[in-house]
Amino acid sequence: MKLFHEKDFAAAKDIFGKAGRGPLTEMAHSAAMYQRMCERRLSASLHSPENLHKEALALMSQGQLDLAEPLLRSAISLKPDAADYFYALAVCLAQSGQNDEAADSLRSALSRDPSARRRVLHEPHLAHLTEHPTVRDLLGLERS
Repeated sequence: MKLFHEKDFAAAKDIFGKAGRGPLTEMAHSAAMYQRMCERRLSASLHSPENLHKEALALMSQGQLDLAEPLLRSAISLKPDAADYFYALAVCLAQSGQNDEAADSLRSALSRDPSARRRVLHEPHLAHLTEHPTVRDLLGLERS
């Protein structure tokens, strides 16, 4: 139960599985119930916006932008107020050469977290976007 309450559902599921094979019928029934609860929580957490975002970042670091983009869009649909998800999508799109969409995503990120403007100026993957008219306006940069 300690692992379950600590939200270590993978380890708890294994323990409940072992307990369910024991000789006590009442314990086996409770263990099976908790094992199913662990399975449901593990399944739900795999598709959480946080996990989708983390997986997308890992894919982006491997250059698999085409796989990262839909994960970021899914994370955004589940948690539309997360500026970091829009920011990551902007980076992904910019790296893919989709500059107009990247600028739109950046606008969404900055509307949710204006302090992210500083990050944009120091993000090497967005450096070329500072020449994009929309991004220049968002960052308050003078036109060249």
